[in-house]
Amino acid sequence: MGNPRLKPLTLMQVTQQNTFGDFYVGFRTKKGRLVTIMVEVKATEKPVSGTFHFHGPESSNIPVLILVVDVKANELFFNWASEARGVSSSPRSPRRTSTLSIPVRKVTESSKRELLAEIETK
Repeated sequence: MGNPRLKPLTLMQVTQQNTFGDFYVGFRTKKGRLVTIMVEVKATEKPVSGTFHFHGPESSNIPVLILVVDVKANELFFNWASEARGVSSSPRSPRRTSTLSIPVRKVTESSKRELLAEIETK
């Protein structure tokens, strides 16, 4: 099947500080529809073992992909923020952020194909 490649049409970096999301990425689907997702990159030195905890908003108007970088093992993991579950929340936080737990998938050739298919449906 070859090497699945993410071929973004647009890539915009979020430069405003204290904002959730690092990039807005636009893709053209096979049917010609434009899909925009937000990507939040999280780096960790702790081993990633299937679940990752992070601080983030409880909801978003656009699909958010969480990309976890295990900097010690040099591995990548991901999942959609919609799969996250709240662990705790801070009612005093002005941005309504919570500590969230998300199951993550290791980036492999197979999981990249799955991700491409998922982007097609967003």
